Amino acid sequence: MKGSEIYGWRMFTETAGEVALWWELLGTGPTVFLVPGRGDSSDLFPARFTDRLIAGGCSVVRYDPRDTGLSGPGGGRYTLSDLTDDADAVIAATGAGPVHLVGVSMGGMTLVDLADRRSDLVASLTFIAAMSPDPEAGMGEDFFAALEADPVDGMLRAMATTEASDRAWVEAEFARAAERAEPRPDAVAIHQDAAFRGSRPSVDCLARIEVSALVVHGDLDRVLPLRHAESLAAGIADAELVVVSGMGHLPQPSVWDELADRTLAHVLNAG
Repeated sequence: MKGSEIYGWRMFTETAGEVALWWELLGTGPTVFLVPGRGDSSDLFPARFTDRLIAGGCSVVRYDPRDTGLSGPGGGRYTLSDLTDDADAVIAATGAGPVHLVGVSMGGMTLVDLADRRSDLVASLTFIAAMSPDPEAGMGEDFFAALEADPVDGMLRAMATTEASDRAWVEAEFARAAERAEPRPDAVAIHQDAAFRGSRPSVDCLARIEVSALVVHGDLDRVLPLRHAESLAAGIADAELVVVSGMGHLPQPSVWDELADRTLAHVLNAG
């Protein structure tokens, strides 16, 4: 494969609030819609992941949430509902739907919110290292203390496992994302604020989800403990929980192929 760019096109669309959102559609087949996490752009999903989905017969939509990547600024403070509306706007712009949603980290909250408010747009759900709406799930031990001590170093250490090679890889990923677009250091804080402002999905929303869900989580996640995945899997009627040994919060290169294969099988089985 010479690069997934040959299979699709790139565009911008504007939300009702006139926020310019960058997105691209790659491949043909059932549409997999990728939702990044807190402060992350579409670069969170490596080419080896998207190319594997495309080779398996899917089309893939990647997009940069507001305040990340090539998308425009968010226009002040906003809520998780606004981020969900952004995803809704991109789905509408692509002409796809219902789509198979894949969300990482805080992107899992967008999946729950979209499945609850726009169930007609959702064919299946795949959660990767994702946040549950259950307030009892909590954050990793000492996570906030590490961020307060050193925001950059604390985040890098939390994203990786304890392996030095994983820490080096996380640093390289942050640098690669910065090469694509001018870094916006406040994006993480703004998205974090959005997650806890205004309306947000409650744990009761999980019981209303009728599509199948795949919940994948690492046993070495130091940001969102495994209980987030357990909460999602317990709350959704048709859910499968997969715990990946040795995976941290930001999946290492060694596990992306497994994540792609599990996602692909789930999508094709959901139809």
